[in-house]
Amino acid sequence: MMRVALLSILCVLSAAAAGPGPSLYLYGTVKHYSTGDSIPFPIIHLQEVRKDALPRAVVTNARGRYELNLTKEGIFTIFFDAPGKVGKLLEIDTHGARPDRPDGYGFSIDVTLFDSIPGVDFSVLNEPTGKVHFDPATNEFVWDFAYIEQIREKIARLFKEYDETRKGTRKPKY
Repeated sequence: MMRVALLSILCVLSAAAAGPGPSLYLYGTVKHYSTGDSIPFPIIHLQEVRKDALPRAVVTNARGRYELNLTKEGIFTIFFDAPGKVGKLLEIDTHGARPDRPDGYGFSIDVTLFDSIPGVDFSVLNEPTGKVHFDPATNEFVWDFAYIEQIREKIARLFKEYDETRKGTRKPKY
């Protein structure tokens, strides 16, 4: 209970310090796809999608937790990675979020990463596996389910190929 209260206070303080523009507080845990265990100190990079933008490293901890605050309008990619794992990309669009919302916005995203297994086609992970955008009708950030539906079949193929290769019921492609 104390942790939730502290997290809420941190979120409010981050939003208040953010200044003009939307304040989107993102947080979550990076986990292993097969075991569900958290991955210690995952590597996370945040980058605004524009030609001159440089990636920014995001601080994580031994329990795989991360926190970041987006304080301006834009489209951002978040790349999650860890040694021996295959990286995963998400996209966040903060356009349209109301900068006058005093407590800002919060959005939890837990991410799972795959072990790097030779012969598995991970190419679908070169594009975002999910997108989040602001919905003015609900005044909240939401998953872009139309986008997720577009890539659902590719992701399902990856899950199947990965699980079969890991379990030895399928021979890897070389």
